[in-house]
Amino acid sequence: MSTIGEQSFGRVLLWALVVGLAAMALWRLSEAVFGQVTEGGDTWTWRLGSLGFSGQRFDELAAHASQGENIFFLKMGKERFGELMGMETFVRVKDATGAAVPENDLFAGLR
Repeated sequence: MSTIGEQSFGRVLLWALVVGLAAMALWRLSEAVFGQVTEGGDTWTWRLGSLGFSGQRFDELAAHASQGENIFFLKMGKERFGELMGMETFVRVKDATGAAVPENDLFAGLR
């Protein structure tokens, strides 16, 4: 970074990088708090904590290790895999139920 900073416009470039990374962090934080918008403009409507099943998911992935010589997720171990994969999100694409958003019951209006 010192080499870049010594170049002409290097300090400006580094400050632009700092501002850009800070803006990206705020954007990701807002998505975590308010929900992420998908490509179609829909927002997450439901989040499911699946941490209790992460060990089973890791084992299922390990059962297929012979199909891929480099499975990244197996290298991180069960505990880290559970931390990263312990939350699932769902998008209600078509509302046939009239349930409120965000949903707190995945099967609302279907029973």
